[in-house]
Amino acid sequence: MFKRVVWIILTIVLFSIDQLIKIKITSSPFQISLWGDFLNVYQTKNIGLFTGIPFNSAEIVLIFILLLLFLLLKQPRYKILSLPLLIIAIGALGNLIDRIRWGFVIDYINILNFSHFNIADLLIYIGCVWTILEIIKKPKIANNE
Repeated sequence: MFKRVVWIILTIVLFSIDQLIKIKITSSPFQISLWGDFLNVYQTKNIGLFTGIPFNSAEIVLIFILLLLFLLLKQPRYKILSLPLLIIAIGALGNLIDRIRWGFVIDYINILNFSHFNIADLLIYIGCVWTILEIIKKPKIANNE
């Protein structure tokens, strides 16, 4: 139980940091370079999905979040997945707030001038990897047993 509470608090803290960075970077743009050109922090507008995959509908993101919440609340067999699904939902909510507020997602982390993302994207990624690992560890989840 304690571990779950720590994960939930950490996720909420990361969600809050993500939102604060987005507010700061839109009000007064800045750029930080770390380790040469390996890691840069600056604002980019992402009208697509994770790392810029084409996408422009906040409604589909909202439907996805509602589906995750349904799985969390109504399907007890997915209890083992509740925490990783919650992390995905919180990350998606962070990007949905951007889409509603600005019409696009604000990305601010850039690695090797290739991939642009934000902390909300990292939450989604962590939750997805965690979900996959849980399903691999417990195949009964995937088979609805």
